[in-house]
Amino acid sequence: MLRLALALVTLAILAAASCSTAAPADKADIIPFDPAKAEVKNLEGQWKVVDGDLWLIGFPEKAQAELALKIMRHYGMNQQGWVGKPARLASYYLADGKAPAGPCECEDAIAFNPAKIELKQVAGTWKIVEGEHYILDFGQNQAAGKEMLELIAKNGFTYICYVGRPNAGMTYFRKGGDAAAPVQADGGRLKVSVVEGGKGLAVRPVITVRSADEPGRTPTALMENPALFALKPGAYTVSAHVGTGAESAPERVEVKAGATAEVTLGAGTGTLELTLTAGGQPWARTCLIHLRSGDRLVASESASPAKFQAPAGTYLVRIAFTTGQSFDIPDLAITAGDTSRKTVDVPAALVTVKVTGGGYAAGKFPYVEILAADKMVTALSDNPAKFLLLAGDYTAAIQESGKLIAKKAFTLQAGKDLTVELQAGP
Repeated sequence: MLRLALALVTLAILAAASCSTAAPADKADIIPFDPAKAEVKNLEGQWKVVDGDLWLIGFPEKAQAELALKIMRHYGMNQQGWVGKPARLASYYLADGKAPAGPCECEDAIAFNPAKIELKQVAGTWKIVEGEHYILDFGQNQAAGKEMLELIAKNGFTYICYVGRPNAGMTYFRKGGDAAAPVQADGGRLKVSVVEGGKGLAVRPVITVRSADEPGRTPTALMENPALFALKPGAYTVSAHVGTGAESAPERVEVKAGATAEVTLGAGTGTLELTLTAGGQPWARTCLIHLRSGDRLVASESASPAKFQAPAGTYLVRIAFTTGQSFDIPDLAITAGDTSRKTVDVPAALVTVKVTGGGYAAGKFPYVEILAADKMVTALSDNPAKFLLLAGDYTAAIQESGKLIAKKAFTLQAGKDLTVELQAGP
């Protein structure tokens, strides 16, 4: 009987253990490592961050592994933690037992409110969520989700960060705070605020900073608003979007050593209504009106007023003539939720070249060239030949079989159409 009783007690203890909740966060799996000695190696066809014989994480691309190591050293991470047994379902990193504090350059970070997150069963799996935002998925392992929830609360994590999305090879958590953005001795800061129409600061925008000097460099992205980036001096472009909304037009900004540059971006779309005139008179010419953001063509219209709906930002409008000339209108702002109206006088006019004599009156079309400073601007075989040109000094010339037949210099004034007559012969 005594043996039977002891067996029953043992079974009860084992049963209780199997039904217990997750181990306290203090008992989570922690692996120490030395970020100063860690390095990137190609092992078995994968780029891995290793500390001696300890393999920390792996990536398909070398640049991703190098970025992960850079982030580890930036934060002084020296402990890698795991949640979930036997499968490791979530990872986190500590620096001497404390949460890393950011942000860091080239970081892909998403903010969350630790007071509002919860563990919920969504679509058949246990997830840590904040409203509609899924933070982590633990499959059927509810205990691992509870453990991670405890760790987030204990360490004060407010951001989940990734290296190599989609299918991130590294996921880590950190705390936030503008004051925590470290700057190298020769570095600077960039503070970016995103506003949405008249609603004030946008909620959780994705702010992306790209190097204008090094186009192949990995972009930096943060979801803080305002967001503070620690950057080396140089030229950058900044853009932002909210949710699934369109990306704003990139703003160019210069970051200087020891200084903080500030940029405010608009999220959402707005309208630009552009009316063209020439010499103060309504524009009545056929041309293409291009809305451009840097080197990118956003939209085109062919009539004035031209109406463009586009993400908030600063744009350039290019008036493209059929003669190959163009006129640029820079620094046109589109504000989210608003319509901006602007009238621009284009310094251009129409010149009509009439050719008489030389048999051209009988239906033979001359080859008419328009030159500026002895260089050809455009040409047309017609009589009369019509050219829409920017104001300036030109020469109209007739060529036949490579031979100059006649020419005449003229000055074209903005908004004042002109007729030039050329005598090609008797």
